[in-house]
Amino acid sequence: MSDVASFAALLYETIAQNKLSGSRVHRVTDSATGALCVRRRPNSPQDPDGVATTMLKAHMRANASNKLVSIYLFDAIARHAQELARRGGTGTASKDAPATLAANATSLLRALQEPAAQVGIDSLRHVPPEQREKVRKVVDIWSRAGTFPAPILQRILEGGTRSEAPPPTRTVPPPVPAPVPPTRTTTAPAPAPPAPGAAPPLPPHVLALLGQAPPASASATPTPPAASMASPSPQPDSVRSPMSAPGATTAPRAGSRGPAETEDLRAFDQSTFDPTNSAHWERLARLWKNTYQYEASGPELMMALMSGALSKEQDPRWAAMPPMSGMPPMPGMPGMPGMPGMPEPSQGSDARRA
Repeated sequence: MSDVASFAALLYETIAQNKLSGSRVHRVTDSATGALCVRRRPNSPQDPDGVATTMLKAHMRANASNKLVSIYLFDAIARHAQELARRGGTGTASKDAPATLAANATSLLRALQEPAAQVGIDSLRHVPPEQREKVRKVVDIWSRAGTFPAPILQRILEGGTRSEAPPPTRTVPPPVPAPVPPTRTTTAPAPAPPAPGAAPPLPPHVLALLGQAPPASASATPTPPAASMASPSPQPDSVRSPMSAPGATTAPRAGSRGPAETEDLRAFDQSTFDPTNSAHWERLARLWKNTYQYEASGPELMMALMSGALSKEQDPRWAAMPPMSGMPPMPGMPGMPGMPGMPEPSQGSDARRA
């Protein structure tokens, strides 16, 4: 093992023990002095540089709790080399000439200048707080003894002071409130217009006959007087007899009314009648009025449909209902008379429809 390798092994071991005594320090300095002797092969690295590099690596690899022991050993070796250079290499047992030993010691001091700055700064930054003052005392000894130049010592103190200063408190600006989005006024959509071609709503009396509830607006509609539910008022014989007499024909009435106003119940087809279509009910009421010359009530039209009086053939939709001869009596009202007979088709009316 070379002298530098032996010195490195002893230095690492002593730092790891983390305990110093006079004998241990003496062993380490003697090993460093032995590594300075000229016992190397040609073109091999100089021993002073190898010793300085070993001392720096040993300190940087030490734990924070062991760095104070490391800088103490660094100080002992550096001041021992300074003393050897001052005495000219005399006073120490060495196989090298005193002049050679003094030259090597001076070379070691120059090689230790940069490692000394790194070791001092690292110690002030990483040793426990109660040991920093001891590190400053070592730097003060180097300053009074002139071991290292003043710029090196100034770097150590400045680097250690910056590390000890508490980190600046960053002023966090108050949080900016999030922008409030503008309030949107929601406009209720306009009611959709009725679809083109939709059937108009059924009259309230038709809905009542069908067992359906009338719409909300129908609640305000006054109830028709009871007289409208009673039997129709008798008509003059001159008006009623021609329409009700079997086989009687109705002469065409003069005037400018169109075919829709002159149609009677002979134009009604019960098989195509839709009780849910208000237009069908309006047409049936108009045909009834054209035939019998009075406006029929809703129950009267319903009973005519259910009895089959408006159809020569029984409507399959009303097959379950037996023929009725008249309106059944309602509470508080007299019964309806029998339905008037359907007018027979005449030759003249058939000709008009043709």
